[in-house]
Amino acid sequence: MRAPFTNNTISPSQLSKVAVNLVNQQLFPKTNDPCGEVRFGGRLQTNEWITTGRMDYQVNAKHSLFGRFFDAYRDQPADYDGVNVLTSANGHLVQNVHSFALGETYLIGPRAVNSFHGSVNWTSIAKFAPDTFDLTSLGAKGLYEGVPNMTVMTVNTGFSLLGTNTNPGHQNTTSYHLGNDLTLERGRHQIGIGVSWIHQMLNGSVGSSVFPATTFDGHFTGLGLADFMVGKASAFVQGSPVLSATRQNSIGVYIQDTWKAASRLTVSPGVRWEPHTLPYHLGRPMHFEREWFDKGIKSTVFKNAPAGLQYTGDPLYPGFNTDVANSWLKFAPRLGLAWDVSGDGRTTVRAAYGLFYDLPPMFHWAGNGAPWANQVTRNDPPGGLDDPWLGYPGGNPFPTVLNSNVVFPQSVFYINFKWHNKVAYVHQWNLSVQRQIGTDWMVSGNYIGNSTIHGQSATETNPSIYLPGASCVLNGVTYSPCSTTGNTNQRRVLNLANPAEGQYFANITTLGDESTANYNGMLLTVQRRRSRGVTIQANYTWSHCIADPFAAGGSQTTTGVFPGRRRNERGGCPGDTRHSVNASAVYESPQFSSNLLRLLASGWQLSGITRIQSGTYFSVTSGFNTSLGTGFGIDRANQVLADPYLPNKGVNGWLNPAAFARPADGVWGNASLNIQGPGLITINMGLTRKFRVTERQSVEFRAEAFNMPNHLNPKNPALTANNPVLALNSRDFGKILSAEDPRIMQFALKYLF
Repeated sequence: MRAPFTNNTISPSQLSKVAVNLVNQQLFPKTNDPCGEVRFGGRLQTNEWITTGRMDYQVNAKHSLFGRFFDAYRDQPADYDGVNVLTSANGHLVQNVHSFALGETYLIGPRAVNSFHGSVNWTSIAKFAPDTFDLTSLGAKGLYEGVPNMTVMTVNTGFSLLGTNTNPGHQNTTSYHLGNDLTLERGRHQIGIGVSWIHQMLNGSVGSSVFPATTFDGHFTGLGLADFMVGKASAFVQGSPVLSATRQNSIGVYIQDTWKAASRLTVSPGVRWEPHTLPYHLGRPMHFEREWFDKGIKSTVFKNAPAGLQYTGDPLYPGFNTDVANSWLKFAPRLGLAWDVSGDGRTTVRAAYGLFYDLPPMFHWAGNGAPWANQVTRNDPPGGLDDPWLGYPGGNPFPTVLNSNVVFPQSVFYINFKWHNKVAYVHQWNLSVQRQIGTDWMVSGNYIGNSTIHGQSATETNPSIYLPGASCVLNGVTYSPCSTTGNTNQRRVLNLANPAEGQYFANITTLGDESTANYNGMLLTVQRRRSRGVTIQANYTWSHCIADPFAAGGSQTTTGVFPGRRRNERGGCPGDTRHSVNASAVYESPQFSSNLLRLLASGWQLSGITRIQSGTYFSVTSGFNTSLGTGFGIDRANQVLADPYLPNKGVNGWLNPAAFARPADGVWGNASLNIQGPGLITINMGLTRKFRVTERQSVEFRAEAFNMPNHLNPKNPALTANNPVLALNSRDFGKILSAEDPRIMQFALKYLF
């Protein structure tokens, strides 16, 4: 450990009362291991029920109807075993999905068909946290336990408490969809005209910060576990729930023509009108502008709000959501070409282009900021784990009492929308050449590409500025050294510009439209259609996807890129796979003439699918807020060796620890964004046969094996539910901790009548 500790020893008088009580309450498992290592297993259960039904009705030769119903229920209980608190990685998740659709097809005439369809979809997602403990019960002072018996805690090189689906809350959605498609045939033209309308509703509550959350990164003693035992948290976060009751309408109209321009050329032009309409019932819109802050402009709606904020009802607030404005002139053209090169149908060339607009998900509009969704971040709280609000002006600010005179707490995290974001869209294009060989084989070569423009970006509007020096004075307070994680908020640009108003702001993540992405791929395919009972298909893809950092919407966004560093963080897309091979084959046994052989051996169908792909890409973080610029502690490590891998890389060690180093304070790490994880090989097999009972009745038997050889397919190093990033200071740095599914077998009987 670091000074002033000697001989890796902590005096009992320096131990945190809360930490000692947590250990002594025997919520952790006991161990006789001299290093204190604990091994335990986790068990996550999932129960699903799915019901579906469909009815078709032929009214007459020209008129038909159908109805479809789908109902799904999923119950995933928490994995906390009630004894070992380390097993509390997953909360209780309950999901319901109901869907009902009606459709009508009417033959207007020999060259005109109309199709109408409508649907209603309803979903419900509820999350419940397991009862473990809260900090107040362990002796912490001055806390508001928004969720009793729940605490989130992350200890680098130590343990994590609570992870996936543990944030209490609910998300309920309802959507209505009406659509109509008309197909007309006129000479060499087949024209399609359609219209659709979708109404979406979201009612939700996200409690991701209503409970205290503490992080111990080891910056005080040098070890995360030691920081925990002395109660020196690097960050303490608590807030109010984020609520949403958003509504939105979406409409689209298209016209498409398939034109036989020549005997060997088909042209398919089309266009879709897809205006972007704003959601409504947002409930809590707010906006921040640096210009307003510098001019000292304040809200008249909330009299105690700091400068720079405007709310619905304020004179500078535009009266509509400050994200994307209504955009009516949104036309998306599409064009396809198909050329029969020789006129015999054996060689074809196809090309296509399309423009596609995209809408943010509904939870995008769930804003985050005071006075509703107060989320206060305290870096290096003076009272540590035992008294997290010690020294905070006015003490614990929770729970928040809302009125026009509500008190705005200091160091609040805000989600802000850039004014008048542009609508995101994607260009897609492809070119392919197909050639039939003989009577049964076909080969093709394809180029596929796309480019995403105006993807949602997240920029830190209120970053912390690294101030070098052994000592400096900020707003009358002396800090030694000048820049530490403890004075992150004091070094933020707003606090430096105007401490009286800037002290109310911590991170301000501004969602913008600056991110871009592109994909380019070569797809080679070979197919053998069914002949003598054998069908074969195989393909190889060589591709690359590269993108700027993309942000989730609204309350789901937690980190913003430091201003000017968006291009520095550009790298491979999540899940980017450069090489992928897929091959499948189906063999159906022949109909034997012998009665016995026909009974035992005819009609069996054996299928197999093999998939081989290269590993995905990741980077290595330092595990500390080494740049001292954002307060998130996700800065990259320094890569000091060109080759980051171990010579004999495997599950016990994939990366070479000597290839990385912690950057100096104030320095951004340079670790590659394209460090490659293990590849994947999987073989799936299936065996089916249909047994005829009567002319109209049969029984189908099916046996399937996924990953039949039970091949180990490791995931990226240190990737677990509670550890989604690879940190240099992790106790498991470079190790493989998880893998894809083992062999899974399933059997089914289907009765058809």
